[in-house]
Order: sequence, then C-alpha cells, then structure tokens
Amino acid sequence: MHTQAMNILSTGLDIYNIIICLAMIFFLGYRAKKSRASFLFMMSVIFIIVFNISDLSNWLFEGKEPAWKVPALHILTFTFFAVVPFIFYYIIRYIEEYIRPCRISCFYLFFCIFTGCVFELCSIVSIFQNFFYQITPDNYYTRGRFNFLSTVLIALEFFNVFLVLLHYRKQFAKRVYIAFLSFIFFPFITQLMQVLWFYGLSLVNLGMTVSILLIFINSFLELEKHYEESEKLIKERDQKLIKIQEQTIVALSNLVENRDMETGQHAKRTSMFVEELARQTQKDGYYKDVLTDKYIEYMVMAAPMHDIGKIVVSDTILKKPGRLSIYEYDRMKIHAKEGARIVREVLVEDDSEEYVKIAAEMAQYHHEYWNGKGYPMGLKEQQIPLCARIMAIADVFDALVYERCYKKAMPVDEAYETILKESGTHFDPVLVEEFIKIRPQISRVLGMY
Repeated sequence: MHTQAMNILSTGLDIYNIIICLAMIFFLGYRAKKSRASFLFMMSVIFIIVFNISDLSNWLFEGKEPAWKVPALHILTFTFFAVVPFIFYYIIRYIEEYIRPCRISCFYLFFCIFTGCVFELCSIVSIFQNFFYQITPDNYYTRGRFNFLSTVLIALEFFNVFLVLLHYRKQFAKRVYIAFLSFIFFPFITQLMQVLWFYGLSLVNLGMTVSILLIFINSFLELEKHYEESEKLIKERDQKLIKIQEQTIVALSNLVENRDMETGQHAKRTSMFVEELARQTQKDGYYKDVLTDKYIEYMVMAAPMHDIGKIVVSDTILKKPGRLSIYEYDRMKIHAKEGARIVREVLVEDDSEEYVKIAAEMAQYHHEYWNGKGYPMGLKEQQIPLCARIMAIADVFDALVYERCYKKAMPVDEAYETILKESGTHFDPVLVEEFIKIRPQISRVLGMY
C-alpha cells in the first residue's frame, strides 16, 4: 500500500512538472525562431519534459506483462537516463548565450560533453548489464550495481555548471544569478533526498522543474527585453550605415559620371526612374518570378553604380565635346566590364550575394541592346538580365533630357518618342510600355532636379 501511494504521488509530481514545462514551451514556441537563446532554453525544457515522461514508466508499465512482450519499461527507463546529459548541455549553452559577448571557456564545455558521453555510454551498457539499472524478469525496475555512479556523474555535471556560474558571476544581475544557482542546489539536494530517504518519489524531477521555472521567470524575460533593445539599436545602426553607404555610392558615381559635375544628379534621378519603372512592371504582373520587393530594393541601391567603370576612362574621352572616334568609342566601351569588376571587388566582403550580383549585372550589361547589337557581350532579349534592361531605359532617358558636354538637352516629349522608337531594338518592349505608363512619376522626379 505504501509503494502504491508513493507511485501515485510520484506520478502526480511528474504530471505537475510536465504541465509547468509545457506552459514554458507554449510561451517559447513562437520566439524560438527569433533568437538562439529562445531555442536553447526551449530545448532544455523539452528534454526535462522527456525526463519526466520517462519517469512515469515506473508506475504505468511495471509488472503488467513479461518484459519481452512489453518493452515500454525498457525504452522509457533508458530514455530517463539518456536525456540527462542533454539537459546540462543546453543549460550551459543558454548560460553562454545569456552572458554574451563573453564566451564560456572550452574547458567547461569539454567537461560537460565528456561527462555526458560517459553517462550515455553507461546508459547503453545498462541495456545489457545491470549497470545503472535493471529490469527484472517480472518486469520491474530496480537500481543497478553501479547506480551510485549515475549520481556521481550527475553531481559532476552540477558542479561544472556551478563553476561556470562562479567564473562568470559578474555577468549576471543578482536575482538572475540566484535563479541560475537554484538549478545547482534544488535538483542536487532533492537528488540526495531521493537517493537516501525517498526512493521512488520524483523529487529530483520536481527540483529541476522548479529551478528551470525560476530561471525562466528571472533570466529569460530579462534577456528577451535585452534582445528587443539590441535589435532596435542594431536596426537603427544598420539604417545609418545603409544611408552612409548610399550617400557614398551616389557621391562617387556622380564624380565618375562626369568629373566637371554637369550631370551631378544623374545617379539620383536614374535610381528613382529604376524604382518607378520596376514597381509599375511588378504591379502589372510582368516578370513576377524575378521582380520581388528585395530585388527592386537591391536595384535601387545598385543603380548609382551603373557607370562606375568610367573611372578607368580618361578625361579627354569623357569630356570630349564632339563625336568620339572609333578608337575613343572602343575605349569608352570598356567601362561596362570594368564597372562590374570594380563592383565585385568593392562589395564582395560586405554585402549580400544577390545585391552584388545585381549591381555587377547593371554595370556590365546596361549597354546591351534588345536586338543583340549592344556591348560588351552582344546579348539579346532575355539573355540580358532584367535589372540591366530596366537600367538601360532609365540611363538613356536621363541622358536625353539633360545637357551633356557632347550634346544639348532634348525636349521631354521628344525623349519619350525616342524611347518608343527604340522599343524592340534597343529596349525591352514590355518595359517601354511600362515606362510610358509612369510618365507622371517621371515628371515629378524631373521637377525635383
């Protein structure tokens, strides 16, 4: 009768522990994808749930059938022991995440993993030998010959966590530090109580669950607040860096485009033309497999660099007031390939692969013609990257309506007629139609400069 009462009480404690852990899992679930700390803490709680569920096996599956017919007791007893090292591993990893930018010494991590591996090996041996535990022929759980070793190994894991907390104590707020220390003392004390006086009662499970709950209340919520503040600061910093980058690119592109600054606003205007044309094309459903919001964002950022390759072209060619000779024109044409090379060299380390690709394509291919008679590669139609086809219209239109050293400004109406006339030869016909649709937006941009 006493044993049955202990089993009922133990099962009740396990169910209580599982409910508490599930409540934490529910709270953590949608946060786990947002931060590494959430994921690590959730994993430790999941293993504690498995630990508690496995412990239920002592009462639910003992003695009902011969062991060879009902292997549940074997499986769950092994699981009960096998999950313990994972709990300690994820707790230490969570502590490391909490104290960032500090990193936990490799010694502590190695000790945790090594002790865990020894524990797992002993658990596996227990399946075949009575090491940590044994399942009797009549399907009952009893302690194995070396059950004390499991207590020793668990104590070493607790001690390792204690050393970590002691070493990095200055990184914790007082109440958070106390919460983490509860993970050392609550389960360890209840483990001793269970081994010495209350065998069969799930006190160690209760101690572990309560300590995890204290850590959750005191550290996790504080860490979430810290993450939110950090993300806000990072976002603000990134926005400032992006703005600085864009201003630097525009300034450099303006300088390169014409060193006497007569087209100083060319880079800004063409970026706006590119965005308006891309948005209209996206709105009408053309090239929807390519024209994502991110693709358009990258195009707008990259547009000012489309002529950056002109930095390798001499002033005598760039500023020549008359028509270029064949030799001079050939020298001018190298700016396309050089622009792509410069873009890749400048952006390769600091920017996303897709952004670098788009910027390089706009620089290299914006002088390609729809009919294949452009340069530098002689690409035609869909062979020309979409970003370069959009850039081509924006670049030519701006060059037509503003004065250059080699030509006077063309009236806006005449410029539109020129773009229409080149549809299907120089420009993508679909994009020309879309460009005509955004005439009000283009006029607004022209009025700004």
